[in-house]
Amino acid sequence: PGYWDNMVSGGLSVGFGIHETAIKEAGEEGSIPQDLLGKLKSAGCVSFFFESERGLFPNTEFVYDLELPPDFVPSNSDGEVEEFELLPVSECLERVLSPRFKTTSIPVSLDFLIRHGY
Repeated sequence: PGYWDNMVSGGLSVGFGIHETAIKEAGEEGSIPQDLLGKLKSAGCVSFFFESERGLFPNTEFVYDLELPPDFVPSNSDGEVEEFELLPVSECLERVLSPRFKTTSIPVSLDFLIRHGY
């Protein structure tokens, strides 16, 4: 809470596959309708080590891209998101590199920017 993050993210739950989890989280965290989720595309994965007060942990994030219509306005339905903002790339990059961005979401955001030529 209180940190900038990607639009949608979530951990794998028992009984759900990777793609199923992406769809579930997109519905819960962004209220993205099923007709738009049909265009959800796997973009690979990003692996990194995360250090916390409990030690060093390996982490793998499965990455998905979804181009949304310019007039789409996400809304949160699970209480895990304070607000959504649509930003220019330059401001996104500033936020990703700031201490207020969720640490484990930085690699996924940088991956997106690199894959799209920023």
